[in-house]
Order: sequence, then structure tokens, then C-alpha cells
Amino acid sequence: MYISIPLRLRPVAPAALVALSVALFLTFPAASKAATLPPISAAELQEKVKNSSGVPVVVEYWASWCGPCRRFRQKLEAVRTQYPEDKLKILAISLDEMPEQAAAYAEKSPFPYPVFQADEALRESREGTSIPRTELYGRDGTLVREITGDIHEKRLNRYIEQLME
Repeated sequence: MYISIPLRLRPVAPAALVALSVALFLTFPAASKAATLPPISAAELQEKVKNSSGVPVVVEYWASWCGPCRRFRQKLEAVRTQYPEDKLKILAISLDEMPEQAAAYAEKSPFPYPVFQADEALRESREGTSIPRTELYGRDGTLVREITGDIHEKRLNRYIEQLME
């Protein structure tokens, strides 16, 4: 059984529509005004790795839309609980083409380590490579290992242990 309720709509003055539109615009800011992650260039990234004060560095390339990246992130978060920042540096670099999406994802699900947005040149230099992509750097800043894709947690832990030696 359905009940019908008659609605009586009154005409709305154009000024009221303008006021409503302005109120909605101010309440819901445009996506272009959304927060973004701090940008990072290839040179800045290399500088961070080089100046890590003798601490190994893990660099993770990811994107907010990437399912395997989210699974791999959980493994890196477990690594973070085993090794504090002063023993192992972990940096996450978003390759999202829309920085607002990466920032929204990072805000909704905060990272326990620094996260950056690749600048256009760094992002373009990584085009055509699979993600997640992980680079492991030794204490002296040299690249020790590259990992493409999601790997088993035991293998990741073995690689991290080798890096820590």
C-alpha cells in the first residue's frame, strides 16, 4: 500500500537561487582547492637518500587507485613497527596524476612515515613501470635492490634484514 502526499511547490525568486548557489559553493570547496601532498623532485629525493645519516632508506612508489600498493603498504607499516625512523627511513612517493586524490587518500588513511607527491618530471620518469615499486638504499645511499609489485611479507622482511646488516 502506498500513500500519496501532495506537494505544493512555490516559485523561488532568482535571488534566492543565487544565494543558495553561493552558500553551497562556499560550503563545498572545489577539488582544485583541496590539500595536496608536499611535492618532491628526483633531485630532492636523491638528496634525502644521500643525506640519510648512515640509515638505510626504503622508497615506495604508489598510487591511491592501486590495490597492490595498498596491500604492500600494510607490509611496510609492519616494517615501520619493527624499525623506528632513526634505524630505517621509509618514504612514500605518490605517482597519482591527480594530486588531490593522493592527498585525500593519505588524509583518510594516514601513513606512519613521510609521504610526498612526485613532481611532473619524476612522475613522467616512472611512467611505464609497474607499481608498487620499491627501492632499497644502503647506509651509503647506493641502490641495493629494486622490487616491482607486491611481494610476500617474509621476502620483504628478509630484504629489510639484509639492508640492516
